[in-house]
Amino acid sequence: MDYNLPDPSAAPGTTAGNRWNPQRKAVETGGPPTVSNQGSNNSGLARPGVYQTQDLTGLPTIWVTFWITVFFGVFGLIPATIHTNQAQQAGRPTNQYWRAFGWGIAATVVVWILLLVILGAVAASVSRY
Repeated sequence: MDYNLPDPSAAPGTTAGNRWNPQRKAVETGGPPTVSNQGSNNSGLARPGVYQTQDLTGLPTIWVTFWITVFFGVFGLIPATIHTNQAQQAGRPTNQYWRAFGWGIAATVVVWILLLVILGAVAASVSRY
């Protein structure tokens, strides 16, 4: 299976040169691609700085954590913890779920403060008459 990826240093229109060939790479690393020999250190099939797309598709979005936190408060810790564990198992950054939890708590606190200020203002204006 040769992808015929062009070499940037090759002449235009050719694929000659140093191509990335997953079969050759599997032979060099001692076997078929596995999770242990894929990584950004170029020891497996993944090229440096390129994440595998299969890791991205299975991860939940941060918005689930954010909205559950906004509507249910500290119960947002449940999806934040679950999503963090899933991201960690996939080898992805985990801080985004904790930030979503923090922003959800902050949004809830701001909404409650505004609500109390508005209710206090309404109550003060009604008691004057």
